[in-house]
Amino acid sequence: MIRFRALVNRNARLSALIVLALFAGMFAAPVLIYGPIDLSNARGLIDLPLLLGNLPVQALTCIVVLGAVAALGWWHETGLTSRMDSRGVRLSLYITSIPLTFFAIVAALLLIEQPGQGHGLMLLVIVCFNLLVGLFEETLFRGVVFHGLRTAHSLWFAILASSLLFGLFHLVNLAIGQDWHITLFQVVNAGALGVFFCAIVLQSNSLWPAIVLHAVWNSYAMAGQLAVTDLPFEELTPDQITVTPANYILPLLILLSAVWIITLWHRRQPPPIPAASDSP
Repeated sequence: MIRFRALVNRNARLSALIVLALFAGMFAAPVLIYGPIDLSNARGLIDLPLLLGNLPVQALTCIVVLGAVAALGWWHETGLTSRMDSRGVRLSLYITSIPLTFFAIVAALLLIEQPGQGHGLMLLVIVCFNLLVGLFEETLFRGVVFHGLRTAHSLWFAILASSLLFGLFHLVNLAIGQDWHITLFQVVNAGALGVFFCAIVLQSNSLWPAIVLHAVWNSYAMAGQLAVTDLPFEELTPDQITVTPANYILPLLILLSAVWIITLWHRRQPPPIPAASDSP
């Protein structure tokens, strides 16, 4: 095991990409064997009850990715057990409070406007599902992949490459019936969010604030979809949800925010120690 860990650490980039390839194969295998499975009921937008029915599968992926971290011995390197930076954690809490507030508003609307419709249980399942999604995706991309790339490349290359891979990872939604316009936006938005989550990891020196923010962000988005489905917003239905060029302003704002956070992190770093002079 010691020799294996030493080999892994000497080839951290390759090890990280192998883990990513294994998970890509795990997600692609059912599609290759059984063909695409439509979870959208031919609407182009993934149906929440069908998606949330995969809660046990999502739990399994978390167990597998944590097993991969254990095998690599990267608990500290991925930020799962590293010591948190209190200033960075406070900043991430401020940021998380924004989507959390929106989620609370949408949840209150669902529970007050249509009581007794099972929305409370649905919202609980949404939160549990996205906590698992956040744990899996952050551990894989901001933990394993980001760390592996950072050992062999510059910080910005590791941020951009891991975020690009994270965005492309969402192409899997095409195989479960999601409309390609929505998927394209999701790829771009996820790529921008990947940069943002990297910034949160750097600021907090931990993976956990990014996991929580990821879960809250996704929960708000799903709660919004549930509200559109069940509340009479001028008879708007999920079938009428479209992606326009204006929607791409959001990823741009996310990227700008990420650059600002990374700049703040750089300013907090101690200055480099000057090299010792060789002159007598």
